[in-house]
Amino acid sequence: MKNTSVPITRAHSTYAGGIEASGGDVASASVRAGFDDGRASGPLAGLPSRSRGRRQSDVASAGLSTEERAMIGVARWPDPRFDTSGAPANVAYGHRFADAVDQAALQLNEGELKSFADLWGFARYWRSNQEGATSDFGQSRSPSTGSSMTPVTDRYEFLADRVKQANAAEVSNHFMGRSDIQQVKLLQHVEIEGKMIRLTEIRLPYLAESSFTELADIGGMIRPLISHVPASRIPTLLNEVDRSFAVLRKTLRLEDRMQILGKMHWLLAHAMPDVRGSAAKAEMCIRAIGTSLGLTMPPFRHGVIPDLEAFVVPMEDFSKGYSALFERPPTQK
Repeated sequence: MKNTSVPITRAHSTYAGGIEASGGDVASASVRAGFDDGRASGPLAGLPSRSRGRRQSDVASAGLSTEERAMIGVARWPDPRFDTSGAPANVAYGHRFADAVDQAALQLNEGELKSFADLWGFARYWRSNQEGATSDFGQSRSPSTGSSMTPVTDRYEFLADRVKQANAAEVSNHFMGRSDIQQVKLLQHVEIEGKMIRLTEIRLPYLAESSFTELADIGGMIRPLISHVPASRIPTLLNEVDRSFAVLRKTLRLEDRMQILGKMHWLLAHAMPDVRGSAAKAEMCIRAIGTSLGLTMPPFRHGVIPDLEAFVVPMEDFSKGYSALFERPPTQK
C-alpha cells in the first residue's frame, strides 16, 4: 500500500477507561510497552567483570568519536517532538552504554562470556541496574507475564506510514464487523528449520471515510497496536540467534559479518525476550559482538530505531541493508 501523501491524524486518542494515549508509557494487563521509554538512567552499577581494570584501547568502539559514543544506545526519534537524544542526561547514558559495550566485548574475547545467553545476561544485568529501572527490566517474558502489545501512538506513530508503504501490508475494508473502519495489517514471518513462524503484527484501524489518513483510536481493540511475539516462540528465535552467532565467529568478510549481525538484531527485535528493555539489550549485545570481532559500528542514523525498523522490513532485506542503517559505514580492523 503506497498512499502516504496526506499526514495522519487521529479520530480519538483516549483509551477505554479514560487513560490518555501516550505511546510506550501506556501499560496494562493487555497493553504493555515492550521498548525502553527513553528516560535517562543513572550511573553504571557494578558489572560482574574481572576485566574492570584492564585497558580498553584494543576494542574497536575506541574508534568512535566522543560525540558518536554519546549516541550509542540512545533512541533518536524521527519526530522532533519526542527526540531528546541530545539532552545531557541521555548523552551521559550513551557514554555509559558505550562503556558497557566495551566491557562486554572484552569479556567475550577473554572467554568470560562464553555464549549468547551469557551476553544477554550481561546486558540484562546492566540495564536492570540503571537508576530508575524497575524489576521488569530484569525479568524474562514467559506465558505467565501475559501478552505484550505496544500502542502505535505518540513517538511510535511514524510507523503508520512505514506500514502502509510495506509491500506485504494487507488492507481490509471491514474491521471487527464494522464497515466504518478499515484496517491495514502487516505481519512478519520467518522460516526456521523448515517451519514458518508468525512474528510481530502491526494492526492499524482507519476511519473508512478518511482514505487511510485518520487513525481510529476509540478503545477496546479498535486502536493502532503492535502485537508482539508470544513468549512461547522466544526459545525458537533465540536458538536461531545462537546458530547465527556460531556462524559469525567463523566469518571474516565485513559485509558478511554485518549481514549476520543484522539477522541477529532482527531476530532479537521480534523475540523481545524480556518484559522491559529488550531493545537496549539487543543493541548492546549486537554492538558488543561486533566490537569483539574488531568492528567499529557508528551510531544508527537519526530517525532509525532498529527494533521498529525490523517490524516493517523482512529479515532478508533488513540483513542486507543493515550497514546502511548506521550514520557511516561500519569498518573493521
